[in-house]
Amino acid sequence: MESTRDWSHIMEALYTQLRHHAPEQTILLMRHGERPVLRQLAQVDGTRLTPRGRREAERLGATRLADTPPDHIFHSPVLRCRETAESLLDGLQTCAIHPVNHGPVEALFPPFTPEHIGHFMQGSQALFEHGSEAFVYAWLAGDLDTRHYPDPQQSARRLLAYLLQQRATHTGRHLHVCHDCNLLLLLQVFMGLPPEESLWPRFLEPLLLSVELEEITVCYRDQQMRIATPPSL
Repeated sequence: MESTRDWSHIMEALYTQLRHHAPEQTILLMRHGERPVLRQLAQVDGTRLTPRGRREAERLGATRLADTPPDHIFHSPVLRCRETAESLLDGLQTCAIHPVNHGPVEALFPPFTPEHIGHFMQGSQALFEHGSEAFVYAWLAGDLDTRHYPDPQQSARRLLAYLLQQRATHTGRHLHVCHDCNLLLLLQVFMGLPPEESLWPRFLEPLLLSVELEEITVCYRDQQMRIATPPSL
């Protein structure tokens, strides 16, 4: 696990990368802020940010994010993502920065449902947090039958298609507040990075996409890779 100092350096390096790309090229995907540990499937959609999660999101909006502010903010319909977007906006507004808040977008939902996780866990509610991560590991590894679970490759392509469509529609920097599984999906399918514990996105951790002509640069922590835009997109 990185020290606080090392983690700050990693994040500063990524936001420096953001400053080096033209606004109309850049898309940030960010995991929502801190939430309590989920213990029951019924808590998945309705869990709110912790007070510290709201404070950290607002502070991020007023500091690093304000240096390279988004022009457009989108978020998953899940409550903790909406609260994260609102707190980021509160921080940005203290710096007189007022992005367009496009509100909830269904494309930023996790590509699977709590019922998928529950079926995977065979109805067990115990150790839900561990169980949900085990589900994501198995799902991204291709260990689950795609007749019953969403196909990761198709899910990643749909997510990327949505991001590129929004970029084509709205000029400027984009910020999409979503879930850890959304980031892991792009890391696995387009960067070939396995969903290891060390790579699991932290709260408020971003992934940067820079779109240039027919090529996309994907930046995550100290990892960077150029991929061709899939032709069907």
